[in-house]
Amino acid sequence: LAETGHVLVDGHMQRRLGQRHLHGRACKLDMHVPDLIVFQPKGKSDISRVPMVVRGELVVQQKASCFPALALAPPPGATVIDGCSAPGQKTSHLAALMEGQGRLLAFEQDERRFMLLKQMLKQKGAVCAEAVHANFLKVDPTAAEYCDVTHVLLDPSCSSSGMSLNPITDPDALHELADLQQRLILHAMRFPSLEALVYSTCSVNDMENECVVEAVLSAQSKFVLEPALPWWHRRGHVLSDLNPLHQHIARCCVRCKYPEDETIGFFVARFVLKAREGELTPSASLEEKFERLRRARVQQERWQRRQAQMRTQVQAEA
Repeated sequence: LAETGHVLVDGHMQRRLGQRHLHGRACKLDMHVPDLIVFQPKGKSDISRVPMVVRGELVVQQKASCFPALALAPPPGATVIDGCSAPGQKTSHLAALMEGQGRLLAFEQDERRFMLLKQMLKQKGAVCAEAVHANFLKVDPTAAEYCDVTHVLLDPSCSSSGMSLNPITDPDALHELADLQQRLILHAMRFPSLEALVYSTCSVNDMENECVVEAVLSAQSKFVLEPALPWWHRRGHVLSDLNPLHQHIARCCVRCKYPEDETIGFFVARFVLKAREGELTPSASLEEKFERLRRARVQQERWQRRQAQMRTQVQAEA
């Protein structure tokens, strides 16, 4: 980072800055996502010149886009599918969480995007990942080659209403997207050894998010909803205060809101096999990273409270 004049601020300065107010080429470690470095927004930090980015050692990605892989948290050695993979940032993140061990199948049906995916995985050194040029919906979950798939990540096409200036808004098109999203999830749930599935969108529409989750829960009984990323503050929308299922969905799901959360609008839901509910935990190394971040957030909150008390005292004495 020093080669391009970027400065990683230390823990004390980070507590003072919180998640905001980076200046110039200062950067800092994120307080929620392990191994995430926060730079200035695009155009202000010139991260394209950072040698670690050029060499593929750093993946440029929105904070919210790191959530799906973290919510799935496949252990090293697992067999994992990324059903809607291109361009490959989330796939690369999965490979890193798997520590390069196991088997990661990354599906992409469009030929151009498939080639970009292959290039991305090679550049990022995702040695356990294999790009597959195929439509995930046409894959036979009962085929012998998929008998040991335990984790699936689905980040399918959506309206992009959480990040685009020109999102899809046509009601018929939104219904088609929601139908496709639901079919993808139910198709993935047919893999015989599946234990955990994470569904995500960069949409802020209930129709593509909580409504899809509700439809999936109603369509099958083998998988249940489990709280995703319980440390994140913003949860799902409550579709109806009078419906206990809607309240449960809201508690379990994660949302990000722009600009309050300093990332794009996003949604994440985590389904687990009912027989494994509460049993699937992150690897020991990932748990350790989560715990370090939790302690750092506690220290930051204490420091901020002390600063607020000192300001109040000064004002009272004045």
